[in-house]
Amino acid sequence: MSGSQKTTALLRKSFGKIRQVVSLPDLIEVQSKSYNDFIQFDYLSSERAYIGLEKVLRDIFPIDYNGRIALEYVSYEIGEWACVCGALTGIENRYRWVDLKTKKEGKGRLSKDCGDRRYKLCKKCSSRVSIKLPYSVNECRYSGKTYSLPLKARMQLTTWMLMKKPANA
Repeated sequence: MSGSQKTTALLRKSFGKIRQVVSLPDLIEVQSKSYNDFIQFDYLSSERAYIGLEKVLRDIFPIDYNGRIALEYVSYEIGEWACVCGALTGIENRYRWVDLKTKKEGKGRLSKDCGDRRYKLCKKCSSRVSIKLPYSVNECRYSGKTYSLPLKARMQLTTWMLMKKPANA
């Protein structure tokens, strides 16, 4: 053999010293936002957009049986909503407000520039209605419990009776 050996040098490029170009998104925040958009957790039934769980329930219902019985979807609520003492319950009580000047009362979200309107507080415990969680996140994590809330759907059952015509009509 000839005494000359041909060596091929491999060029190696190290990317270890390059700073991170694209920041990694907060994946938990992405998942939480997607879930919150799906269930529209903190919204009154009249404020919910036609997306997520609201869209699913509106698309499935009404369920009709032979034109005589229909099961219709009205609204849903997730979780137990109450003030600290439990005197006020339900998400609708979370968004009851009063105008301090005119003493007019209403229901709905208040914007940042709502003037003299304030959400109503419980007369007994002076707290606002909020979600009641059965367990904390840490209790669920360490004891193996699920971090779940009940889903309550309000439905309406409508029935139609067929009337027979009178014989002498």
